[in-house]
Amino acid sequence: MNYRKLFLAVVFFAATQFAAAQDVQRPVLHFGTFSYAKVLEAMPEYATVKNDLAELRKKYDAEAKRSEDDFNQKYELFLEGQRDFAPSIMKKRRSELEDMLQRNIEFRKETDRLLRQAETDALAPLKNKVATILARVGQERDLLFIANTDDCDLPFVNPDFGIDLTDVIIAETKK
Repeated sequence: MNYRKLFLAVVFFAATQFAAAQDVQRPVLHFGTFSYAKVLEAMPEYATVKNDLAELRKKYDAEAKRSEDDFNQKYELFLEGQRDFAPSIMKKRRSELEDMLQRNIEFRKETDRLLRQAETDALAPLKNKVATILARVGQERDLLFIANTDDCDLPFVNPDFGIDLTDVIIAETKK
């Protein structure tokens, strides 16, 4: 859900409720904020995930480099011998090079997809842990909602109503 829309809806709701009941003392609605990126980076498991992903990337990059070197070697041989090749051999070698180039491009695309999927899969348990902590902290502190402040979605938070929970959540992830 778009946090800006949610935030504006809550502010609008709160303003209308306060205006409608000027005589009645209503409880003040509070909300929490936190930096998702800071929380993830502070988790001990995050460093392990990043290291594992870096190792996986190195393996894929090494294979891509090997394939690229193989292609370059065959291309150089093709260029050196193209004057001496019969037309049918030249056509065959050109076709082989084009096929090899296409496979290398497809391998790179597949590698990118697999790395994105590996990152999603590796971060899922961490994100689930953060979500559980957010729900518990939100309930314990009787908060209306907890918003992520990354990417400047909330450029201003009134400290009388919004509570920065980043340090609290980081501490909870260490338990």
